[in-house]
Amino acid sequence: MSFNLVDQPINTTLSVYSPIKFTARKKLSGTGLTLADAKNKFPSCKVSIIPRNVFTNALDGSRRVDIRVQPSINIPNWADVETPNTDYVYYTIDVSSICRDLISYDLRPCTHDTSTKVRRDITVGQISANTFVGAKVEFRLEEINTSGNLVNASDAVVSSNFTAVNAALLHEEEHYLNIGNELLNGSLEEQHNMLDVQYKHSCDAAYEKNRQKYLTTKSTNYRVIGHDESEYLSFIFHDNGTAHPRVKVKFQYADGTSILNSSGNQYLLIIDTTTDGQGNQGSELNSWGDVTANVVKPTISVVQVGIGTRNLKETPEIEWFDNEPLTDFSNVGSYVVYTEDTSANKIGEDITYYIDHTRERIDGVRFHWQNRLGGIDSYTFDGAFTEGINISSKSYEQSIYPEFRGQLGQNTTSTKVLNGDVPNYHTSNSDVTYGATVSRVAGLTDDKYPSVRKSKVKAVKEGTAISRPYGFGEQDMFEDLLASPNVWIEKGWRGKEVYREDWSGYGSTSNITDNWTVFDGDFTTDGGLSTVDGHITGTRTYKKGNNSGSDDSVYAMSKKFIKYNPKSIYEIEIRIKSSGSGLGYDYVGFIGFKADKTTKVDTTGANANGNDHFVTLKAYDQQANDKFETFRGYVSGNSTTAAVQSNNINTATTAYDGIEFISPMFAIHRDGASGVAGITQIDHIIVREYQTDIPNSKGWYSTLNRNYYVPVVVKDASVTTFDNENLQRCTLNYIESKSKRTIE
Repeated sequence: MSFNLVDQPINTTLSVYSPIKFTARKKLSGTGLTLADAKNKFPSCKVSIIPRNVFTNALDGSRRVDIRVQPSINIPNWADVETPNTDYVYYTIDVSSICRDLISYDLRPCTHDTSTKVRRDITVGQISANTFVGAKVEFRLEEINTSGNLVNASDAVVSSNFTAVNAALLHEEEHYLNIGNELLNGSLEEQHNMLDVQYKHSCDAAYEKNRQKYLTTKSTNYRVIGHDESEYLSFIFHDNGTAHPRVKVKFQYADGTSILNSSGNQYLLIIDTTTDGQGNQGSELNSWGDVTANVVKPTISVVQVGIGTRNLKETPEIEWFDNEPLTDFSNVGSYVVYTEDTSANKIGEDITYYIDHTRERIDGVRFHWQNRLGGIDSYTFDGAFTEGINISSKSYEQSIYPEFRGQLGQNTTSTKVLNGDVPNYHTSNSDVTYGATVSRVAGLTDDKYPSVRKSKVKAVKEGTAISRPYGFGEQDMFEDLLASPNVWIEKGWRGKEVYREDWSGYGSTSNITDNWTVFDGDFTTDGGLSTVDGHITGTRTYKKGNNSGSDDSVYAMSKKFIKYNPKSIYEIEIRIKSSGSGLGYDYVGFIGFKADKTTKVDTTGANANGNDHFVTLKAYDQQANDKFETFRGYVSGNSTTAAVQSNNINTATTAYDGIEFISPMFAIHRDGASGVAGITQIDHIIVREYQTDIPNSKGWYSTLNRNYYVPVVVKDASVTTFDNENLQRCTLNYIESKSKRTIE
């Protein structure tokens, strides 16, 4: 063919901030044209950039961009043995700027709720559909015909396909990755393969060396995270048609030893599925949830997985090894995240997270930002922080006429001087007299008064956040945060743990009644404290029953009285498992008390047991599979409606009127009022109290205000260096991007 591409990226992954160059040439040999004549004959080449639909991979003509390119300047030959340049007309274009207009970023939620009306899933994986685009570049040669018109040259169409990613490499990275193939596998170079070499995660043998990078600027060997924080990790995913990368998470105690589950295996989380936001999952990380009709899995994509402590707690049990999730991190010292193939050959480098168990959301400001590589990074400034408000306005003087709803009476004998509620309305009945005169504006003596007014009020919140000291390894991350065009801070409920029972403080089961009141059964008969069996909280679990007789049941209440604030929302969590025959039902919730801490208040208002507030579990028949499950119940407010089991934040139940204190309770292996045989273990019971950070929303709680993003602008920052320790501290000043709502 006399018209072809001579410089192009071939099925590779490209950065939209580096040149994406294509060059085509028209061969003149046999045409009888000189180079000058050929440039007149073929004065242009129409280049089409056609994006592909990210779901179907079909070309999307509606987003097609056409550009007419003129012949390039004469290109000198690089060796004498090559064909003289006078035999070709060249056409060159860089399409990177066009691709930049086709992509942006993906910010996944920071709070979990997969109910129908919310659909926010922070677990497992999702394709970052906005951060990459597949495209086809098509060159169509044009010529001047014998009539002098510009037309398409016959059979002169060539094309090439590629994938562009919203990732910006450092100039230094671009420099050393020019020999990327040699670094990867010692092979010859290809143009435009920089992202493929360092950032692509593939099951091809050259990539299985535990060193592939992720789309993050945070340090990978040491990351600190709170016990309830959301965080995401992005990377370029390659589907080679036979094997698919996956993410593995391993959990360790503070001393580095593995944490074991009920089967004696290490707690492992394998993330190799995606979710659609309703808990429905699709196989492999390049799938579109459980949707398979009319979609295809992209060969090259950018995927995003949730690897923060909050994300991992919410991950479905099916994703966990042995189907047993780890939902409490109080004993977890660290966890390691990396990518691997299905044969456990590591692909990506290890990322180690160390958990700060003392850090709460109210102790700092958590920032999320789009990093230069296109992913979303997160960091909590917990050194110190302040918040304030910045107000600007224009002022002027005017006369104000404030109208009052009260009006003068209907007649001179009426004593109802300010009686009206309905302006300009009256009746002959003096008992319901409404003011007959027009509205008075400033009382009985004055119709107006001068005042200074504000107009065009602009109010924005601002803050200052200070980081903890950091070393050289985190310097790039802070520079990236300060330079990012898209930054958010996380806000939401302010919470505290008000109760925890993890059985750590008891010498034997006979001591449990020091903190618990038993209504039926006992803690000691066929009861014990187990230090194995997959517990994750404290030092042991409470184990009750021997799978025989009616003495395997216990119904008890904690002696701890928790002050109940109806404007707060309370979360009552239990981690529990059943083995043996697993007969009977489980109940978990609280018993309410009046202010004297003696008078009980059940769900009917009676001073009695039996109809307790079973907000977490009510008559739950747990499968006897020797696997721990975690349940959370929610209560807020007061009413005279009987409380029901409520495991959904958005539909929290209420406590009965008059309740001032609550005490956690549980009952296991119950059949009505009787106990039945079985074996049950309780790892922990935890009660947390939350209040919304939106003052006038107290009493209204949903997943949509539990944790949410607020866009901010980073104004400026300063860095303090401690020379003797080679540490630095960053002080960052920011303002919220959205102004506060005010009336005009």
